[in-house]
Amino acid sequence: MVIVGSEDMKNLTGKKYLTANKTVRIYKVEIPCASVPSHVTNYSNDEFKLFCTKLLISGCSMKGLLNDYQRISIRMKFPGTSNTISISIEGSGFVNILASERLASLETSVSKLMRKKEAILTATQGSNNFGQSTSTIPFNETDPDKIIQNYFQQSEQIDTAFYTHSFKGHWIGYMVQALPGADVGEVEKIISNLKSSHSEGHWQQFEADWLFLTNFFFTTECYCTKEMYGQLLLSWSHTDLIESIENRRSEEMVCTSCGKKYHYTPEELSLLLGRGSITHERNI
Repeated sequence: MVIVGSEDMKNLTGKKYLTANKTVRIYKVEIPCASVPSHVTNYSNDEFKLFCTKLLISGCSMKGLLNDYQRISIRMKFPGTSNTISISIEGSGFVNILASERLASLETSVSKLMRKKEAILTATQGSNNFGQSTSTIPFNETDPDKIIQNYFQQSEQIDTAFYTHSFKGHWIGYMVQALPGADVGEVEKIISNLKSSHSEGHWQQFEADWLFLTNFFFTTECYCTKEMYGQLLLSWSHTDLIESIENRRSEEMVCTSCGKKYHYTPEELSLLLGRGSITHERNI
């Protein structure tokens, strides 16, 4: 039996900066491509896979906005039935994106999916202790950076921009947000400079002018385990589980956060009911 605890989760580090004139705040994340969850890299359509990956990177940079008790939930509803993407950003550090099964299996581009129709983005942020706010905006963009940018500008009324970029096996993401006193167009100028400095390979020199504030921590690795969902299975009717065992039928549980599927053979169900142990799988 292999047991892996949450203390072994792979925490990633983001950085908060201020521009030298202290009018713009920047949240930067750098994520190994291997840390992109397997359910995203397994999406069948390469363009959709890239679309979701960039949304995930933007979500990781947004983690820098939150304290431990806050969360941001974003749901995108695209034209058609059951075409949804959900992004969750937890103050505890977990950041995830999950597409509906139908949308993840479509062999079409996001631009064709839109078909000149608007999609809907609904975002909820806050905490259980201090209340939550929900905003809904339409969008027809197909660039993930622009979609989230428009949410902040339309709903939050804050000049904000995002830039995601892949480089040598890593994803690098920036969230750039104006503070009081920022000049009009200052955020967009920083984004433009980031794009040009990355294309020329000298963004480190550009970032050297920023003032480092602090680190923030996050993970793209879900905390779910097979053992955890096995315990949830025990909340089912034991009569139903016994029937599955007798009929040699397996059962399946799906993590509501990351979409990972856990399968339980009749032998494993029997062990659960007999308070035995089953192999503890971690979502990687």
